[in-house]
This record gives sequence, C-alpha cells and structure tokens, in this order.
Amino acid sequence: MKKHRTILLFLFMTLISFSVIAQKNITIQYRDNQEITYSLNHNSKLTFTDNELIILQPSGNIYYFDIENIRKIYFSNSNSLYDIASQKNINLYPNPSSGRISISNIKSKTLISIYNMKGELVMSEIIYHDKSINISNLSNGLYIVKVGNKEFKLVKE
Repeated sequence: MKKHRTILLFLFMTLISFSVIAQKNITIQYRDNQEITYSLNHNSKLTFTDNELIILQPSGNIYYFDIENIRKIYFSNSNSLYDIASQKNINLYPNPSSGRISISNIKSKTLISIYNMKGELVMSEIIYHDKSINISNLSNGLYIVKVGNKEFKLVKE
C-alpha cells in the first residue's frame, strides 16, 4: 500500500509539472508494454484514487485504469514535429460512406471517437495500425471523427 501511495504521489507531481504546458495527449503504457493514447482538451480531468487513474472527458466519457497495471504515463502536445508529421499522413476514407470507413497510417494504439453534431459520443474504438470501422449502425448525417489530435468531418449516407 505504501508503494502505491509513493507511485501515486510521483504521478501526481508529474502531472502538476506538466500543467503549465497545454497537453493534447496522455499515453498510458501497461506492464505488458501495450500503449494507448487518449486525446485531452482543456476541460479533461485526470484524477487518482488509491488504486486507479481516472480520465473524465468533457463528453461525459470516463476511463478507469488500475494503477498496478500501469508501467508509465507520459504526455505529448501536438506541437512536436513528430506529432505534426505523423498527423498529416492519417487518412479516413471513403467519405461519404454508408457501411465502413478505413483509417490509414496509424502508428500506435489510438482511440478513435465519433461524435454527432450535438457533440455526443456515438462510437469509440481503439485501433492499432490501419483498420476499417463499421459505421452502418449510425444514422445518416454528419459526424466528427477524432483520430488522436486530428479531426475529420464524416458524412454517413
């Protein structure tokens, strides 16, 4: 328990040290070296309990992570040259689409979020590398697809 509190204190101090910089992503590396990246904005909240990291998104989505399974947490903002270069190559197609969309040039595990025009999250999925996503269950209309820090307008027919 004392070890967890020490880790928690370290993580909290790390978070505070980054608060001056506008962070765009939080990447969580698990003990098995798998990583997942979440987009953050100025209204996102990070909270620690005795055994969990909690990410609260403005959309109402809440993500829970068991601290014992986390090896490392790090932040990045979209102003780094690597992020800008890699974000430019991400593609979403076909658009418009009626059944499946494909996302190409994904370099690591990434959270894909699809929002309706009311700003409500209607679908999210974690992908690794290029993948197609079934959107046939969505109503016809206009959507915003967030892939890391990049956003796409999507027309569902």
